[in-house]
Amino acid sequence: GLLKGYEDGTFKPAGTITRAEVCAVAIRAFGLEAAAEQAAGTTVFSDVPATHWAAGYVNIAADMGLIKGYPDGTFKPEAPVRYDEALTIIIRLLRHDHAVTGSWPVGYLVKAYEMGLPTGVTFTPDVPASRGDVAIFFHNALTIPMMEQIWSGALETWAVGEDTLLDSKLGYTYGDGYVTALPAMFEDTGLDSDEIAIDGVDADFSLDLLGMPVEFWYDGYNNIISLEVTAGEDDLATGVVYGTDTDYIVVNPVTGAKLGLADGAALFYNNQTATDLSTFDFTDAEFVAVLDSEGDIASLIATEWDDSIFVTKTREAYYKVYGRGEAADLQKFDLDDEYDAYVVCKDGVPGDIEDIALEDVVHYYEVSNIDGDFVWMQVVSESVSGELDEVATDAYEDIILDVDGEEYVVGAGTYSTDSNLYSWDVHEDETTFLPFIGEEVTLYLDKDGCVRHVAGDVEPAAADAFVGVVSYDFYTFSTPDPTDVEPYYLKVFTTEGKTVKLELTDELECTGPWGSDVYDVPIDGTWFDVRDIVEYTLDSDGYLASLELLGEFSMDTVARRNALPPDLVQRVLPHRHGRRPVVGRHGLGRLRELHLDR
Repeated sequence: GLLKGYEDGTFKPAGTITRAEVCAVAIRAFGLEAAAEQAAGTTVFSDVPATHWAAGYVNIAADMGLIKGYPDGTFKPEAPVRYDEALTIIIRLLRHDHAVTGSWPVGYLVKAYEMGLPTGVTFTPDVPASRGDVAIFFHNALTIPMMEQIWSGALETWAVGEDTLLDSKLGYTYGDGYVTALPAMFEDTGLDSDEIAIDGVDADFSLDLLGMPVEFWYDGYNNIISLEVTAGEDDLATGVVYGTDTDYIVVNPVTGAKLGLADGAALFYNNQTATDLSTFDFTDAEFVAVLDSEGDIASLIATEWDDSIFVTKTREAYYKVYGRGEAADLQKFDLDDEYDAYVVCKDGVPGDIEDIALEDVVHYYEVSNIDGDFVWMQVVSESVSGELDEVATDAYEDIILDVDGEEYVVGAGTYSTDSNLYSWDVHEDETTFLPFIGEEVTLYLDKDGCVRHVAGDVEPAAADAFVGVVSYDFYTFSTPDPTDVEPYYLKVFTTEGKTVKLELTDELECTGPWGSDVYDVPIDGTWFDVRDIVEYTLDSDGYLASLELLGEFSMDTVARRNALPPDLVQRVLPHRHGRRPVVGRHGLGRLRELHLDR
């Protein structure tokens, strides 16, 4: 409540703040807002009448020595406060002006930096300060210990004490500890949606802080008004768990290096609490460990991902997400029906289904326990586009892609040979990406900044005929309006185990019992039905050059043609429909191979 904002609900952080407004903020920070209301009246400044809204604040600020005014007896309450003026008021508020040496404003600016008041702000001292920067100054000031007066007989001295504005003036209490539970955990924590537990004590706040050491300030109702993670980079260890024992984890499989557990260490695995290292199988899990002063693990947060998907479709209204896994397999998530609860975390910020977008990379793990079925989805929306200059491998045999002079490591995942993401496959080695050299590509990155999917337009090489089974026909099952602009198409399940979408355009040569013919307008006919076996070829542009009906899908046909592997009989069954439709009014023409499930 130190800064009030505007009636329209805005704060306008880039706007200026007046000298009177800064006085009001300072007096509120000292816990004297009620006193300011009583102190409203005549002021010592000629331009601040008793009727001025800030008269009470100005009176108390003048009595405390926070403000001096100008030699002509004015205060200029509506003038924008400068950076050096705002810092001076805060230094006096904290009583650190008793330790300032040198003249104003240089001496005060030096002291401000010594105290850490401008942390997070870059400024020029003699220009008007922005509201946002002044807010940062006061935020930093709240936890800085104030100077206090010490008397030794008649001798007065000043020294830095323990009291801060938050505890001694605003009535808040300081606390520290480890975050031991969150409401989004996959277990019964007993917490409300806006609560976390710090060393078992509930507090009103919600952040993704599980296992982290924190300092915080809270009121008498356990409402946290300020919280900060205290672990620095030197206090954290990250990596992969390669093995465990009762009191340590193995973090290097070659050297056998270990990290020991401190007494009472907090352990977490996939958003669940572990009583010890045998509660879950921690091996192969990624971890973040908070280390104590002895270098032992005070808190261990382990995550073992099931897979990642490249999102190809979402249906927000039905809470469904579709995508391709690292093995290019189609995966579907029904968040509403399949799980008792789910967590969507995008770019480190908690979100929901609407935060998952087409072409996002989603890492996930599923949990099933006595409390239900859960899924955690970590969403990454980061991609890089440019020309692929070079493909190489490093000393670790990782594939390196050089795009516009920047190098990217390829992780487990997939690639598409068309920028529309219709074709899918899993990369084998660096040779997979050689055809992309010199082409414009898009790299979709995962949570570690590695390449999860590569998409680019690559001219297909001359190929032999492709064989597959018709599994869907647009006209029969969609009953389209003849004036509909969406083209007719077939879906074909190929011998490679992929489903492709064959879009009907113009001038395709079709061969079947009717002979060979070219059709360029939609007319009635019964050419290609569900369960028909077809053979097709592509031209140099990736369009179909021909399409031939080989016969109806049956074991006899398979044996006779020797074109389909026997196990395709079982694999194609899910693609069958209960009846054999009559296909009519097809605009048979030139077909282009498109990947399904986009």
